[in-house]
Amino acid sequence: MNSAEVSFVFSDGVSLGPAHCWVIVEPVVHDASNEEPTNSIILEWSKGLRMTALEVDYPLTRIVLAKEHESQIFVAGRLGFIGIIDKNRVIEETIEGPQSQGFIRDLRVIGHHLYATGMGRQVYRRLGPAEWGSFDHGLVNISTDYLDITGFNAIDGASEEDIYAVGFDGEIWRCVSGEWRQVASPTNLILERVRTLKPDLVYAAGQGGILLRGHDEVWEVIHQTETDEDFWGLEWFRDRLYLSTDSGLFRLNDRDELESVDLGLGGPRTYSQLHANNGALWSFGPKHLSWTEDGGTWNDVVTR
Repeated sequence: MNSAEVSFVFSDGVSLGPAHCWVIVEPVVHDASNEEPTNSIILEWSKGLRMTALEVDYPLTRIVLAKEHESQIFVAGRLGFIGIIDKNRVIEETIEGPQSQGFIRDLRVIGHHLYATGMGRQVYRRLGPAEWGSFDHGLVNISTDYLDITGFNAIDGASEEDIYAVGFDGEIWRCVSGEWRQVASPTNLILERVRTLKPDLVYAAGQGGILLRGHDEVWEVIHQTETDEDFWGLEWFRDRLYLSTDSGLFRLNDRDELESVDLGLGGPRTYSQLHANNGALWSFGPKHLSWTEDGGTWNDVVTR
């Protein structure tokens, strides 16, 4: 392990505006053991300023900007460890449940609370400092059959009274005033991301280039021929829907056609996650970070 070669990849990030972001950096160990790293680095990058790096001793899955005006950053570990970035340190909290029920897959601010979701359809809500409560009555499915893979990959909502969660087998669930119920889905492909733009406009995307639009009980597939790769990123910026795969960035035009976005930065690039905030859309790929203020001119980030 000590002699193994280690490289680093970016797995998720949040925009703090033009030329300013926080990003999760994951070590990748290259040796015969295939041992997974047990730590992550949270990096703040700002053009022209010194970078800030904080380390936690568990792998991270998500990072969110919890209070946009206060720039409070939360990160989620797979087994329910939650980190709160406070100046130059990370304050840790723990959600009880994921250690036995499966990994946390998403973290999202909805209304005035922070929500976490993951395998077995777990959903948790942060009620206060170090206080997390279950928000998944009637949802949780913990199976002993290893072939029965059930869970949520993403959660979002127009308000805390109207929340959507999506995941494996194309499942779509809706929570209205605290009551969850499953919605008929037009696909059985895995859904990786969901974005609620307003109560009657929700998008979901995922495996094989599947893209859905709907609300309530009415959902449709937006057919596209640009890519059959999995969508990992889904974000709304300057009145346009953006989507990203491992190797491409796309935008939905006014004719409901998916079009490829050329960043104009040259060479093959990596993509994965997207986040828009404070007038900037950021793309976080395993090997590349970039941002735009207008959707046309993109800026590359050099971290070394």
